[in-house]
Amino acid sequence: MLKHLLPLLTALSLLTAGCQFFGAGKQDDSQDSNTTTTTEKQATTQQATGPLPPQQTYDLQQNTEQGIVMRLSKITFTEDTIIVDLAVTNGNKQVIRLNDNDDMFISDDLGNTYRLVEAPDNPKISIDPRATLQGQFVFIGRLAPRTRFLNLVTNESQANYYQRIITPEIRFSNIPIKR
Repeated sequence: MLKHLLPLLTALSLLTAGCQFFGAGKQDDSQDSNTTTTTEKQATTQQATGPLPPQQTYDLQQNTEQGIVMRLSKITFTEDTIIVDLAVTNGNKQVIRLNDNDDMFISDDLGNTYRLVEAPDNPKISIDPRATLQGQFVFIGRLAPRTRFLNLVTNESQANYYQRIITPEIRFSNIPIKR
């Protein structure tokens, strides 16, 4: 009797092992399917928001009638900020301020505004006479996906001549963004 049961037990054992193997294969397939779905969702989300443009290099300069020179050399885009490399020379006889009324900002061709992150030690961005301030200016916000042009503005429209001397309006308009 034991001779007859042994082949039966062996067959059941192989059948059970086979079911577990095929079941594992199906489970792995569903995991791969989920992974693919997650990857597809990530790709779709990335396309919806658009990838960030690469770092942009420029050789732009604005000279004001008050003797101030602003040079823009680079713009870098991160997930949360826009970083602009600027050098500003104050050829004036007085201290100037570039962010007098918290009005140094970037705007884009889609109508979005990106506000300056003020430096704690120089929130108004004061520059002494005959001095050059060179550094990275950080603006809050991720660049909108379909943006093609940026504008950089300091001290938007001061009322009188004296204010324009110490708080000059400097504007870079239609800075192209290459993708």
